[in-house]
Amino acid sequence: MADPVLTANGWVKRYLADSSRAREARELYAAMGYEVYEQQLDPADFPSSCGDCPSVVCKGYVMIYTRRRSV
Repeated sequence: MADPVLTANGWVKRYLADSSRAREARELYAAMGYEVYEQQLDPADFPSSCGDCPSVVCKGYVMIYTRRRSV
């Protein structure tokens, strides 16, 4: 689920990125005229049925949000 505060401020949730590839995503979106925000994941955002997996995923991935640059 997209962060409602970010969405209210014009950010669009794009995708989950491996931390090692997030720089590449930032550069690509910036070259296309977007601002880029990387949101760290929080294990509390996952259902309890996920067990211990969220603690692993949160260490290695970030959520990428973008929005058009203001002119």
